[in-house]
Amino acid sequence: MVENNVPAIEVVSYFPSVTAKMLGRVYIFESGFESAYGGKIENAVRHYGEVVNSTPISDVEKFRYVHAIMWGEDEKEEKYIDFFGHFFNGNWKSNPDVFGWVTQNGSRGPRMRTDIEEITCGRGFRIIGSEEAYRLQTNNPKEYLEDSPQIPGLVSQHSPLDKESVKRIFREE
Repeated sequence: MVENNVPAIEVVSYFPSVTAKMLGRVYIFESGFESAYGGKIENAVRHYGEVVNSTPISDVEKFRYVHAIMWGEDEKEEKYIDFFGHFFNGNWKSNPDVFGWVTQNGSRGPRMRTDIEEITCGRGFRIIGSEEAYRLQTNNPKEYLEDSPQIPGLVSQHSPLDKESVKRIFREE
């Protein structure tokens, strides 16, 4: 528990998505981080870049921004990214449609082969909800993406990465 009895959302770190295809923020959850990414933030950032670069632009061009939650499954050493694309049919203050999809080891598809899919966990929804509340306090996408919201209960093991650090890691690929 953290301040005011709000359950913690433990993340390794978070960073801005700096690719032109998908602007937004990316959160790296502790769940499966060691087995999926060898305990290295750089490995997670590189994996994210690879997934985004392999995503057809036609799949994501309609979104004003896309947030992502990265995590792993310890038993299988698998890498997952839960994506949330926000589509606006009006101005910045309008109510966006939110689309979700999941990648498993870099490939898009459901984790479960049923008609109803899991797209994220409760902590993921808390982050996405906090992001939406923060967006409504800003005047435009540029202002929104320049800073991060204060998310109740968010506990990060490491400082958030800045845009230049993310760009450096992408160049090292």
